[in-house]
Amino acid sequence: MYSDIQQYVQTCIQCQRAKPDAHKRPTPLQPLPILDVFRRVHMDILGPFRKSPDGYSHVLLVVDSFSKYVEIFPMKNTGAKDVANIFYNQWICRYSAPDAILTDKGQNFMSNILKEVCNIFEIKKMRTSSYRPQTNSTCERNNKTIAEKLRTYIAANQLDWPDKLSSIAHAMNTSVCTESTQYTPYYMVFSRECRTPIDTVLTAPTNVGPDARLFIDGLHSNVLLAREIAKENSLEAQQKYKAQHDKNAREATFKIRDKVWMDTKTTPVGYSRKLCNKWQGPYYITEVTGKNTYKLRRCSDDVPIKGPVNANRLKQYHDPQDRPTNNVDVPTDDEMSDDEDEEGNAQDADEIVQTIPIHKPESQVQRNTDDIRTNDDPDLYQVERIIDAKRINKKMHYKIKWLGV
Repeated sequence: MYSDIQQYVQTCIQCQRAKPDAHKRPTPLQPLPILDVFRRVHMDILGPFRKSPDGYSHVLLVVDSFSKYVEIFPMKNTGAKDVANIFYNQWICRYSAPDAILTDKGQNFMSNILKEVCNIFEIKKMRTSSYRPQTNSTCERNNKTIAEKLRTYIAANQLDWPDKLSSIAHAMNTSVCTESTQYTPYYMVFSRECRTPIDTVLTAPTNVGPDARLFIDGLHSNVLLAREIAKENSLEAQQKYKAQHDKNAREATFKIRDKVWMDTKTTPVGYSRKLCNKWQGPYYITEVTGKNTYKLRRCSDDVPIKGPVNANRLKQYHDPQDRPTNNVDVPTDDEMSDDEDEEGNAQDADEIVQTIPIHKPESQVQRNTDDIRTNDDPDLYQVERIIDAKRINKKMHYKIKWLGV
């Protein structure tokens, strides 16, 4: 009975839509592969800010995934042409074209202009799944740092923020990445530490010039060693973070044709988000596109959902058709009248002994030596009475009280 009640409650459609999944556990972390300097870059747009006197209102952030070297560019417009123009003139012309870029699914990053730039330089275009900013965490974490520093240093009227971007980028590039490479981004890119005002004060001047060949050879070996150490440090940091994240994680078990709910990220205009349903759907899975990403179609009209959806945004759908009450066979009026006639003709129901051919395993039947069988068939047993009956999957099942047991 308890399992039937639990199943009945789980299949309530409105409860599944409105209530959050309190026991949901995240899927295991899938770290991106570690590549060399400028092999993969991450891009994102931060803003809007208060429009400056020069007309700037947003920031384009470009980060190298290995060295964590950042470039911050102010933007007057966030259109696809502006993004492609800055990426080519300010990044590709300075540091060469990367092997891959990772962005979110914003229209300015999904445009044909940026796709053509990637095709010309044979750059692999990668994107995050919908409402999954954790995939582009390299940019998201730097966005937080940039916003914190701008709040600290800008004037009260918030109009001078573009003037602070170069200094903020310089400070970030000359700070040691303690949680990944253990080096500064500047050193990983230029093979030497950046000279800062404190270096000019503390370092004594020298007139001794090193031998050029020995210096270049030593510098080259030091760069290779530093990058190998940085890769090992980054991999160790990834494994440490993954182990911590995966303590409460579990693998997604969704399969093709499974019905699921998808969490709601938008709120209709004029409605309170707190009172809106937490989940929308149901949908069914049509394709497994990655380790924990799926393609969906809506069950009601079979319309596909654009782009893959991460498993952390899904939960299992419990169909009300599976309720145990749907399997109960309700007798008709004629059947009820027939039952009453049979009960009236019976002299004493307690004395009626029915013999029903029921096949039971040897382990489930206790045989008594004094059982009286009415047939030589070893699988026929005497029944004292039928305790209960239920129709399950269009077949009748009986709960029996065996005679002498």
